[in-house]
Amino acid sequence: MVSSTFYFALFMTLLRPIACAHDKFFPYFFDNINSKHPYTSITRPGPEFGRSELEGPEGVVADDQGNVYIADTWNHRIQKYDKEGDLVSSWGSRGSGDEELDQPEGMAIFNGILHIADRYNNRIQRTDLEGNFLEAIGSPTRSDFSEPTDISFDREGNMYVVEYISERIQKLDQDGTHVADFDKGCSASGQLRGSSCETSSVAVDSEGNVYAAYINHKVVKYSSTGDVLATINIAGNGTPKSIAVDSEDNIFVVDSANKKVLMYDALSEYIGCFGEFPYAAYISIGKDDHMYVADSITSHIEKFMMGPRKTGDFDTDQSVQAMAR
Repeated sequence: MVSSTFYFALFMTLLRPIACAHDKFFPYFFDNINSKHPYTSITRPGPEFGRSELEGPEGVVADDQGNVYIADTWNHRIQKYDKEGDLVSSWGSRGSGDEELDQPEGMAIFNGILHIADRYNNRIQRTDLEGNFLEAIGSPTRSDFSEPTDISFDREGNMYVVEYISERIQKLDQDGTHVADFDKGCSASGQLRGSSCETSSVAVDSEGNVYAAYINHKVVKYSSTGDVLATINIAGNGTPKSIAVDSEDNIFVVDSANKKVLMYDALSEYIGCFGEFPYAAYISIGKDDHMYVADSITSHIEKFMMGPRKTGDFDTDQSVQAMAR
């Protein structure tokens, strides 16, 4: 199998340049899909994939079949679409009951189960992929979590949960039992806790290394046991809002301050950037390396895929351009 690194080198001169803070090329083709639309608060359900039925989405994930699950954050529900962008189902409403949500944000799928960061209910909800409630880890009345905002899994099924208030990442086993805390990001980046050092996102690579994004312009790489391995400094006073890792352990960071997506290789070396997002709030990468970016201002999702055209260029998934309009 030819790696994406091979394509980077082979087609570097054919890639479209992107206006970014760094004069580099980026392997994802970006076509400003729907990114200039103003914010709208239309919340009615409908057949369109995008802002006509989403309000402030801050989470997105895809399953192995290409179905897309969106945390429709300000509507307190989950929306499911098929890979063509057609609405399949919707579930959730505001509340603290078993099937209710209060500002859902980050999500992850493991073993066919959808895990939802139910932020203001201070819990993780587990549902099947049809939206049927299975269980909740944590409770609005207990202190298991303090505003969970993002979730990621390693290959062994350990779950990593970002907590906004406590500025830490909890590691839990498959049963939801606490294993460890990853909360060294502030000290590792030279700041005291509480000094604009909130944890915003988490991702895990194929080796079990954990990446934590902190809003004080840092991404910290940990080993699976919590040792600090590396720190990425985001240039231009960038604010890393969300982070994802692809199948080759390339690192993608949403820089919400500069309205870009940044890419680093597995050694944490900068590769490139792209985009002009009003407020990109979340990024995820599916099994097929399709990239999904949720913009909470324009209230829509953009989908990208990496791969060479027959001419040697890179392309977007054309069906997505129709989805996002």
